[in-house]
Amino acid sequence: MKKVVSARVTEGTLEFLERYFRNRTCGAEYLLESFPNLFAKEMAGIKEKLNERELKLIIDVFNGLLPTPILAGHHLRASVEDGIRLDNLDMKWEIDAQVLLDKIEALSPAQRAILEIWAIGYWQHDPLPDLEEYAA
Repeated sequence: MKKVVSARVTEGTLEFLERYFRNRTCGAEYLLESFPNLFAKEMAGIKEKLNERELKLIIDVFNGLLPTPILAGHHLRASVEDGIRLDNLDMKWEIDAQVLLDKIEALSPAQRAILEIWAIGYWQHDPLPDLEEYAA
């Protein structure tokens, strides 16, 4: 039943695990096992705040983006602004750019990071999932 996962992490992450858990392995297991449930709950709340066209625009801007963990939650607004300014994605997806930017700003940093993971997740499949179903 158990699968092994190994990951390279920074000294800061190791210190965090040692500070809040009995040992590094217990901490890593707790975080990895608890995250999918937290992710699902947060995404359900986020999807109540953003409409499907706004979510599709967010998926669109994360095509090809390689985010860094240290900046988790900080890619979203800048990427959306660039997509609107450079590629007119607000017109493509028929949304009000300022309304979307205001909604993004109202999200917590953790919610923004989860939304980034969700949007990047769309592009990790081959073949790509149905966009309508993914955004619904």
